[in-house]
Amino acid sequence: MNIKRNRLFAMGAVALSIFLLAASASAESGRRALRGLKGVSVVVEKLDPAVEKDGLTRDVLRKDTISALRRAGIRVFSRKEWLKASGNPQVYVNANVLKLAETGEYIYTIHIALKENVYLLREPIEIWGATTWTKGGTVGITGRLEKIRTAVKRQVAAF
Repeated sequence: MNIKRNRLFAMGAVALSIFLLAASASAESGRRALRGLKGVSVVVEKLDPAVEKDGLTRDVLRKDTISALRRAGIRVFSRKEWLKASGNPQVYVNANVLKLAETGEYIYTIHIALKENVYLLREPIEIWGATTWTKGGTVGITGRLEKIRTAVKRQVAAF
C-alpha cells in the first residue's frame, strides 16, 4: 500500500514540476513578447446594452485600463501616435457580460490581449494581426458589476 501511495506521490510531484516549468517558460516568453514596446493603444470590446444601462460601460473599462497602464509606466498612444507606431500595438479588453433575467446576476468572462501586426517570414510576405500576449480565462458570476470591473483591472495589471 505504501509503495502505491509513494508512486502516486512521485507521479504527482513530477506532474507538478512539469506544470511549474511550463508556466515559468510561458511567463518568460510573455515578457520577451513585450520587450521594446514603446506604447499601446487601448481597445475595449462592446458590452451588452443592459449591462451598460446598469453602469458598467466601455468608457469606464477603457479609463480603468488606461490608468492602470500609465501607473505601470506604459505609454498609451493617441490614435495618431498608434497609426505611426511599429506593429500598431493595442491592448484589447474583452469583457463578455450577460445579465441573467431571473436572478439579476451577471455571468462574465474576461480576456486581455496585446495585438500587433506581424510579418510572415515565408513567401508571400504578408502582414497579419496577431495576439502576441494574452491573459484570460477569468469566469465568474456576481450580483455586483464592481466585481467584474475589479477582475478586469487585475488582468490589466498582469500585463
